[in-house]
Amino acid sequence: MRRTTVTAVSSLLALSAAALFAPAAFGDPPIIPGMPPIPTGLPTGLPGVPNLPGAPVVPGANDALNNFVLPPCPPSLADLPVGVATVTGTVQTPSGAYALAGAKVTLVNSAGAEVGSTLSDGCGRFRLDSVVAGKYTVKFGVRTFKGSAAVDVPITGTKVTLKADVSFIKIAVFEGEWDHIEKILAKIGVPFTKFPARSVGQQDLSKFNVVFINCGETNDSTVTANDKKKLTDFVDGGGALYVSDRAVPYLTQTFPGAINAGENSGPAGMRKGNVIDVQLGSFLRGSVAIPLNYNLGGWRRLSKNQPATTFTLLRDSESQEPSIVTFFHGSGFVGYTTFHDEAQMNDGMTYSLIFFITRM
Repeated sequence: MRRTTVTAVSSLLALSAAALFAPAAFGDPPIIPGMPPIPTGLPTGLPGVPNLPGAPVVPGANDALNNFVLPPCPPSLADLPVGVATVTGTVQTPSGAYALAGAKVTLVNSAGAEVGSTLSDGCGRFRLDSVVAGKYTVKFGVRTFKGSAAVDVPITGTKVTLKADVSFIKIAVFEGEWDHIEKILAKIGVPFTKFPARSVGQQDLSKFNVVFINCGETNDSTVTANDKKKLTDFVDGGGALYVSDRAVPYLTQTFPGAINAGENSGPAGMRKGNVIDVQLGSFLRGSVAIPLNYNLGGWRRLSKNQPATTFTLLRDSESQEPSIVTFFHGSGFVGYTTFHDEAQMNDGMTYSLIFFITRM
């Protein structure tokens, strides 16, 4: 099947985190561009940085187009047996099927005082030491993916499993011709409200905190003045917007100058994506590259030169064109991917999208 083209056809990680922003409030640590590196255990290399002597070889790093295998979780202190005065555990998506990486985990005592906090690693693991036995509330979250749980800590310590609370997550999905982000949302285990394609301007977006616009045949004239107003108000008010592939005019028309898009001329075939963002690399368990399978030609390319305010998470190793980009606008956050969850999905692409979505 082809579609018709209608327009012109750890310390090593810390060294790479250049611009860090402080969390605004608990449960809302900075989004992708400004989040501190997730602790991973043993760093295995970053784009442009050779592996440390003796570091394990990363599956997928040198053979990303052929035999990519998601590496196992690296060693972590959180994996050690529970000991005296320790709280360890994992933070997961609502379905429990995937880790919630980079979540701020905070332990609050019965008096309401914070007694310790940390970040979950790329596999969702965390560890808090020197905890006095007693009853606590553990709070955790990354933007809309957050929750809390009561925990009774004995003197021997305890291990807990935390799942994000779906009651915090209000998602709108606009249908597309080639993309069905709702399939990924189902894997994560979050509810959503579905709307017809090209009906953005007709909906009340204020009811939601995340909006997804699936890939569909979109051009500049398709995006109405009402569409642009609805999206601008939504994002400037603190909402998170995700657009994929051919729906990019919703971004270029609504936020002019924020993203430099190319044409619908992306070729079908396998591409190698270099992991640029250290948070994404941690979630991919140290992988420095993943295979991107574009089984349909005519996908929307991005210019390799993006505005300074736009952050690249994944970049095509050959063309240097970004595959995932993000930018802030007002109080909100916008993200875009050139690929999506069509029939070509593999583990590298699926995990990249899940990481991206859980930052919304």
